[in-house]
Amino acid sequence: MAVGTIAFMSPEPARGKELDVRSDLFSFGAVLYQMATSKHPFEGESAATIFDGILNRIPASPAELNPVLALSSTRSSAGRSRRIATCATKARRTCARN
Repeated sequence: MAVGTIAFMSPEPARGKELDVRSDLFSFGAVLYQMATSKHPFEGESAATIFDGILNRIPASPAELNPVLALSSTRSSAGRSRRIATCATKARRTCARN
């Protein structure tokens, strides 16, 4: 029996498998994803659709959904600001446009 909020559930309860700390880490990651993007990593109209997403889909990159994240997660150091104040200014401008 699965207990909890479906949007934050790991694949294990959807498959009826034993849960351990790794299931909690998946759910924690889903919470962080929502905090960063204001969206659930796996959304749907019904529990079945959400379970299908959890089991079979890869969520969109948080940086694609929240451009502010892209400001600091660029692989190349040349693409990142040298000062946090510059990054904060760019983030405010990006948020104002969106």
